Amino acid sequence: MATGDIKAISNLERNADGTDYIEALNYSVVGFEPGSVVKPISMMIALEDGLVDNLEEVIPIGASWAYAGGRPITDSHYNGSLKVREVIEQSSNIGMARIITRGYDKNPKGFVERLRSIGFLEPMNTGIAGERVPYFNPDPARVDLSRMCYGYSTEIPPLYTLSIYNAIANDGVYVKPRLVKELISTNGVDSVLPVAYMGNGRACSQQTAERMRMMLTQVVWGAHGTGKMLRNDKV
Repeated sequence: MATGDIKAISNLERNADGTDYIEALNYSVVGFEPGSVVKPISMMIALEDGLVDNLEEVIPIGASWAYAGGRPITDSHYNGSLKVREVIEQSSNIGMARIITRGYDKNPKGFVERLRSIGFLEPMNTGIAGERVPYFNPDPARVDLSRMCYGYSTEIPPLYTLSIYNAIANDGVYVKPRLVKELISTNGVDSVLPVAYMGNGRACSQQTAERMRMMLTQVVWGAHGTGKMLRNDKV
């Protein structure tokens, strides 16, 4: 956690005729539209920027929310309203969009620059072939903003998403994923590769990280958590 050491990566996929599994493209460094796993990143920024502070504040949700002339945003299940702390627990697209647009409605590009400021858009240089950086429209419209904040209209490699989750677990300290810890030469001399950092080394404050861990815990253990099917003695 504190070192960023990668313990394992799984890259298996079906072969062409579907009879076996093969190692092919390393999907951990390839960009995909990630969906709801981005919501904690947006909530982290919202807390850091003061867009929300009181986790008990009630956010109006409803059946849909039309924003900036775009197609109405919907959730997979209906809520008349949610508290801020429940937006992640119940994975609310509407709740996340309402919160982020508070601060970036007049400057959608500022949201992308905010991600850049913490190092989220810089190369990781893991040494894995095909590594890409996340893609966000550099000059997004307001509608793009309302989609990006809950994981659509973006392309993010899974390793980048995991790096932010690791920073949240690591009290906000943002370390680069590390695939190689040390090199040992034929004469037995070690060359230790130091822990490196993304951006200025911090994704968020310790207080924000603590609040995010609480919200993420509720995804599994909350009464209405979307991940409650994962409850067991190891989660």
